[in-house]
Order: sequence, then C-alpha cells, then structure tokens
Amino acid sequence: MKAAFDSLRDGLVRTLRADYGIQAEVCVLPLRPTKVVRFYAISDDFERLRHAERQNVVWRIVKRFLGADDRRLIGSIVTCTIEEAEDEEDLQKLRKRVK
Repeated sequence: MKAAFDSLRDGLVRTLRADYGIQAEVCVLPLRPTKVVRFYAISDDFERLRHAERQNVVWRIVKRFLGADDRRLIGSIVTCTIEEAEDEEDLQKLRKRVK
C-alpha cells in the first residue's frame, strides 16, 4: 500500500502543477495503528481557492490514481497554504521526522 500512496503523492504534485498551476508540497502521514493515512497538500497557490474548491481539485486527482478500495484508506486530505500549515500540529511533527 505504501507504494500506491507514494505514487499518489508524486502524481498529486505533478498534476497540481501541470493541470492547475499549483506548486504544492504533498506529505503522507500514516495514522497508526491503522492502515489509514492523512494527506497534506500545501501551497500558497491554494490561497486563490475556497476550501471546497481545493478539496474538489485534489479529490478529482486522487480518483485518477487510486481505485475505490484504496481511496477508503485515506482518512482525510488537508489542503492548506503555508501559513495555514503552521497551525497543523501533526504536519509539523511529520516535517521534523522527514528532515
């Protein structure tokens, strides 16, 4: 499953840039002890979009890359600007682990 989520992460970055002009950082946070994950898509380019628009764009891309069974393992996708991401405690922990 990790490979599918890594592929999705890379696909989100490429497709957001190519199709929507959004330069995004995408992170995946496993929600242990489950198999569920949380995705973070972070970009100041999201500033021009309302929350619902951000979510629609990202979920549209997810549906291209993952089947329904795999999509069930996505607990949530957080779409935020860099400033908004500073308030996401889980994301700050994840970024520290990655560095």
